[in-house]
Amino acid sequence: MNHSQYQIKTVADNNEKGISYKENLKRYGKADKSGFYLECLWILYAMLEDRTSAFLYYLGFTSNQNREAVTGSKKIKKRNTANP
Repeated sequence: MNHSQYQIKTVADNNEKGISYKENLKRYGKADKSGFYLECLWILYAMLEDRTSAFLYYLGFTSNQNREAVTGSKKIKKRNTANP
């Protein structure tokens, strides 16, 4: 795990999620006005990834047990069939 000087807090509830999105949109606006278009893309990517992960969870494609296996890496991990 990467231990950065600036830790990102885990969002605990929908209120904090809303605050997080508002902050990201402010950052997006600042980056756009300053011409940092790659930064804009990364901010949008992070928001889209979060929503996609939630969408898959609510569709039933992922669960708390297998969510990391599906969305925590670039590849879907193979399940151990002997120990599901």
